[in-house]
Amino acid sequence: MLLHGIGVNAQKSGEDPVAALLKFEEWIGTSPLFAFHAVFDEAMIQKTFKEYLGRKLKNAWIDIEPLVAKCHPEVKAKYMDDWMQFLGIECAVRHQAAADTFATAEIMMQIWPILRAHAHSIEEIEELEKRLRKLPRH
Repeated sequence: MLLHGIGVNAQKSGEDPVAALLKFEEWIGTSPLFAFHAVFDEAMIQKTFKEYLGRKLKNAWIDIEPLVAKCHPEVKAKYMDDWMQFLGIECAVRHQAAADTFATAEIMMQIWPILRAHAHSIEEIEELEKRLRKLPRH
C-alpha cells in the first residue's frame, strides 16, 4: 500500500491478477513502456508477470529521467518531484499509481518537442535513453 496507495480491501475486491495482467499485456501490445526511474516499475511489473504468468514482458522499458535531463541540461534535478516543480506540473496524489502515471505523461508531453530534435522515432528515443543512462551526471 505504501508504494501504490491501493489498500488491502481494494486489492481483495479487484480483478483476478492473471486476468488483469493478460488484459494489460493485450492493451500495451508491443509498445515500449515509459516510466520515471523505470527500473523500479520494470522490476515490480516483471516480478508480478513472472509470479502469475510464469514469464516476463518482452516490451522495451524507457526511463524518462535521462530524457528530461537531456532536454533541460541547465537543470540539476534527479527526482520526479524536482522535475515536476521545474516543469510546473501538479500531481493530485504523489506515490499513487494513477496520479504518478498521469504526471509522467505530462512530463513526456512537455519534453516531446525538444526530444524530437534528438530522436525522430521511438526506436531512436530508446537508443538515446540507453546511451544517456550510461553517462555519468551531476
